[in-house]
Amino acid sequence: MKPTTGAIYLVEGRPSEKGRQAIVELNGTESIDILPKEYNASSKVHEYGGGAATVSTDGNIIFTDSNTDGVFRLTPSGEVTEIIKGDRKLRFADFNAHPSDTSTILAIQEDHRGKEVINTVAVINAQTKEARVVVQGADFYTHPKFSPDGKKISWIQWTHPDMPWTGTQLYIANWNNGSIEKATKIAGKAREESIVQPKWLFDGSLMFASDRTGFWQLYRCDFNTFHVEQLVVDGFQDADLGSREIVLGLYVVPQPLDVDMLI
Repeated sequence: MKPTTGAIYLVEGRPSEKGRQAIVELNGTESIDILPKEYNASSKVHEYGGGAATVSTDGNIIFTDSNTDGVFRLTPSGEVTEIIKGDRKLRFADFNAHPSDTSTILAIQEDHRGKEVINTVAVINAQTKEARVVVQGADFYTHPKFSPDGKKISWIQWTHPDMPWTGTQLYIANWNNGSIEKATKIAGKAREESIVQPKWLFDGSLMFASDRTGFWQLYRCDFNTFHVEQLVVDGFQDADLGSREIVLGLYVVPQPLDVDMLI
């Protein structure tokens, strides 16, 4: 992923370091380690993991460390500060920082402190070092994202017995001083339609892939009218332009996960 500074970062698997996930910066033909060796940029959410790190608009990296399950901020120069103290029964992943207030961070929160595991969308306050649930009720969540102007958020959710590729729902809601208002389902249906890979565009619309036609095709939603239109790519109407999502932050899984993964 590229931050506003233009740098490119990777999460890189290290078999020689017992599977540790390092964060490196690409610099021409070489890569530079910026994550201190005592940290492992790997998550455990949904058990499959993924979505362990993201870059905020201020150029810093937000990541979770599987050694402690804490959440941290990493500067491009390699300095680490704690945001959420590690708790073995509380996991975070799939981060997205507010575009202007980078101390406000959306994340998937997975709570193992009760008899049943509870997945929610939480907002992390990096200044108070606290997390607060803002979306709940479904069994699973992915892709919590702020719109480019920071006034809306989106997310995907689904409930048993669905899997991410059998039936999910895409929601948009207003973001008002840390609260969710007017949550609206945009697309998706349990057991019938799967939504994957949502991404806010700079014009404020939301693009995503849906398999409503039998193939994952591209669609765009106007956030003012909630009108959804298909983005037809001539010649590819009977092709998949998306992919089932198993691991957070990793769209295509054509082979075992022994390759370097983009943040």
